[in-house]
Amino acid sequence: MTRLWCAESVGAPAPRGAPTRGRWRWHLALPVILAALSSGPAEAAVTRLRYDFGVAEIYSQDVLRIGDDSIADYITGVTLDCGLKVTTARSDSDFVYTPTYFAYANFNELDHLDHRYRGTWTMRPGPRSTFALRQGVSVNTRQSGFADLDGAGSEAGQPITGLTRRTAWELEPQWDRAQTARTTISLQGLYRSEEYDRDQFIDVDQMGLGGSVSVAVGRGQSVGGRIRGDRYRYPGSGGPQGDAYDTFLSALVTWSMAASGRFSVAADAGAFRATGGGTDPGLGPTADLSGSWLWRSASLTVGLGLGYSSGGGLSSATRSERGDITYTVEWGQGFTASLYGSHIMRDPVQKGGGDTLQGRFFALTIQKIWKPGWGLGAGVSGLRQQQEIGRALAYGEATVGFIYRPPGRAPSDGRRRILETG
Repeated sequence: MTRLWCAESVGAPAPRGAPTRGRWRWHLALPVILAALSSGPAEAAVTRLRYDFGVAEIYSQDVLRIGDDSIADYITGVTLDCGLKVTTARSDSDFVYTPTYFAYANFNELDHLDHRYRGTWTMRPGPRSTFALRQGVSVNTRQSGFADLDGAGSEAGQPITGLTRRTAWELEPQWDRAQTARTTISLQGLYRSEEYDRDQFIDVDQMGLGGSVSVAVGRGQSVGGRIRGDRYRYPGSGGPQGDAYDTFLSALVTWSMAASGRFSVAADAGAFRATGGGTDPGLGPTADLSGSWLWRSASLTVGLGLGYSSGGGLSSATRSERGDITYTVEWGQGFTASLYGSHIMRDPVQKGGGDTLQGRFFALTIQKIWKPGWGLGAGVSGLRQQQEIGRALAYGEATVGFIYRPPGRAPSDGRRRILETG
């Protein structure tokens, strides 16, 4: 028997998030509206559509995510990755929607359909200003690593919660203005929501507002500062009982350096102050480091972060640490290999105030794409997550499958529609 809502199959109550599904459905309609507003006259817009199709066979340990790696199963995943880009003289839009259906060989009651969407809309209302709106939506059950959820605090990574249906979405507007030739000011906003179908997990809404200033001080370098405030709400019945921090204020100094087409590095450091719940204020450091390097046939990206984040359904807002690194290399005719590693940590703002969680994840993938668009890929991954109080998880996965990327073709009509691959 096949069920869409995996939470029902593990004895959970009826999907708690069902009444709110309309909220993210209008979220998915928003890119269509923005694309229509961005396009203007047909001859003024360039529309690029791309899609990938893939089928993979996955061997996964601990498919129930309960800490028993002997409970294994084979999973068939069918994925369609659709992307739409709309470019006009004053705006750029980029929308990606990825549905994936998972069919289990033995635990067929766990069969389900996952959805992921990510969109960016950028408009230039004047010669010195830019407005951008970023969106993310995930409605999913299966978690493999810590970065599986679009729209759910992906910059900090999300801990593995076990089998439950998660609905996560976010809106992130940003306005930038070049005040002078060397000075840029920015305003950022954020609304993020995480909902879980099982009462044992903690729903959370996050609202944030921040501002920053950046001053160019040399060729490719800038310095500045940033302030930010975040407020967390716990609307569900599974919210924290008793004291919980819900308001965070942070201040940081920033620095960045970039060389076009070769590398970019950005760093900031400061402190945050947490209040709420009738407890004494808590203080902690906050810092970020990110970098990317590009060579002729290889690339490297690195990210490190220290600050605060939602508890990912397991707790109220906490201290967080994260680190990730990705190295990708291309060779021969269509060969690509990628090595990825990540680390997350969640710790109470006040020592002794709760559970500490640590997790590590790695993945290695190899892919070969032939010119007609067909390709083969294989990969292995492993995850370990430990908690002082909760259960520990340790499992591995192996994947093999094929992908189809249709070859590109030139514009075929007066509206300059382009089918873009990759």
